[in-house]
Amino acid sequence: MKYSDQKGYQMHLELGNEPDLFQHEFNTTVNPRQAGRDFGILRTLMQTIPSYKSSLLIGPDVTRPIKTEYANRLSISSVDYLKGFLHTGAQFVDVISFHHYYVRSQTATAEDYVDPTILDSLQGQITLAQSIINSTSPGGKRLWLGEAGSSSGSGAPCISDRYIAGFTWLDRMGLSAVNRVDVVIRQSFYKGNYAVIDRLDYTPFPDYWLMLLYKRLVGQRVLQVATSNSSRWVRVYAHCACSQSRSQYQPGAVTLYILNLYKTDVEVKLPQFQKYDLHLYLLTPDGAAGIFSRNVRLNGQVLEMLSDSELPRLEPQTWPAGNPVHMEALTFGFVVIPDANVTVCM
Repeated sequence: MKYSDQKGYQMHLELGNEPDLFQHEFNTTVNPRQAGRDFGILRTLMQTIPSYKSSLLIGPDVTRPIKTEYANRLSISSVDYLKGFLHTGAQFVDVISFHHYYVRSQTATAEDYVDPTILDSLQGQITLAQSIINSTSPGGKRLWLGEAGSSSGSGAPCISDRYIAGFTWLDRMGLSAVNRVDVVIRQSFYKGNYAVIDRLDYTPFPDYWLMLLYKRLVGQRVLQVATSNSSRWVRVYAHCACSQSRSQYQPGAVTLYILNLYKTDVEVKLPQFQKYDLHLYLLTPDGAAGIFSRNVRLNGQVLEMLSDSELPRLEPQTWPAGNPVHMEALTFGFVVIPDANVTVCM
C-alpha cells in the first residue's frame, strides 16, 4: 500500500521519569462482595501451603470498566462489581485486574483497529479503574490487564490474526506503560482468531513478531513524549531501551515505538537526537493483502522461522544522523537511539 502525500512531525522527549451477575456457568451466581470474601478464604488457604505462601493473589478480573456495557445481559456493571469486590476483598489481593478488549468481535470492523478514538478508550478505562482502586484501597494497589486482546469473543476472523491487529496491541502496551499498568497479559497465545501462533502448523502470526521485538527492544523505564502535533493519528511512545542479555544495547540507549494511523506516509523528526545514528525496526505488511496480510516484513524482509526451533535474526537498519524517519501509511515500528546516553537510562 503506497501513498505519495507526506506530513512532517517533530518529537521531543521530556526525560524524567451487590447485585448478582447473570448465570453463566454451573447455574450459579456470585455477587461481588461474596467474591471478595472468597478471596479472603483463598488467601488464608495459601498461607497454609509453603509453596504458595509468597504467591501473588490477583483479581477480580472484571471486564473493562464501563458502566453501561452489556446492560441488557448483566444486572450489575463491571464498575459496580469492582467497587463491591474491593469493599470486602481489597485487603486480600496484591494486584487489581480487569480484562480489556477494544470492541466485540461480532461487530468489529477493520476501521475499528486503526481508529484513534477507539484506541484512546483504554485511557478512560484505566483512569476509572485507578480512581476506584484509590478510593477503596488506602495505600493503593498495583493494576494489571489480566486478559487483553484486540476484540472479545475469540477475535475477528482475518483481522485479529493479521498485520492490522498490531496497532491495537502496540498502542495498548504504550498507553498501559504511560499509566503505570505493570503487566499486560495476552489473550491468547494458541487458540482463537487473536492467537499469536497458528494452531494447525504453529507458525507465527504478525503479532508474534511484534511482541518478540517489543521484548527485545523496550525496557521498563517509561519516558514522557512531547510532539509538535497533537493529532492522535501519529502515536509515539518512548522507553529506555532494553539492556538485558538478549539485547545488543547498552544502558543509556532509548527506544521509541511509532504508529502511523494515517492513510498517507509521514516523516517523524527527532531534533533532540539529530546528531545520532538511529537503528530502525520498521514492520510493514507483506504482499498485496496490505494490512490484512498474514505475514510481516522487518525493514523489507519477510519474517519467518528458519526451522521449527530457530528464529531469524532481527537486524536493524542503520539510519544516518539528522534524517527524519519515514513511516509508511498504516504501519508501525521501533526506533532505537543506541548512543543517546540518556542519564535516567544509565
